[in-house]
Parts: sequence; structure tokens; C-alpha cells
Amino acid sequence: MTLVSEPLPRPRSQCDRILEILSDRRWHSHHEFYGWCVLHSRISELRRRGHTIRTRRDGSLYLYRLDPPGTHGLGIEVPA
Repeated sequence: MTLVSEPLPRPRSQCDRILEILSDRRWHSHHEFYGWCVLHSRISELRRRGHTIRTRRDGSLYLYRLDPPGTHGLGIEVPA
């Protein structure tokens, strides 16, 4: 008798986890990601993959938000 096992699920990548958090399309502080990823590098990687992630600064906080698919641009908001 031959046992065939299902392949193990691939562990979620840091980018997968970031997209899951940002999928609610709300602003999220960089503190939410602290300790398990280098956020600016992963955000850059996700942008290269075609995701539009907005970034804004509020005092000492850096905030990130995922825009809907089809949105263009780098996603950086410049203060007025």
C-alpha cells in the first residue's frame, strides 16, 4: 500500500501577511508590522509587483494603506 500525502501548505510570506493586514483599505501604522518585517523593503517589493500602497506621515508615525486594484502611481502622499 502506498501512502500519498498532501503537500504541506507554503508558509505565508511577509508580503502575504502585509497584504492581508492592508486588505481592509484602512490606514495602518508602521508599529503594527514592527518586529517581524522590514516594512519599507516589503512595501517597495509589493509596489514593484503592481500594488498601490499609499504612504503618509502623521508626526512620528508612518501610515500605509492599500489602494484598490487598477490604481496607478507610487502611492506617496505629499503634504500640501
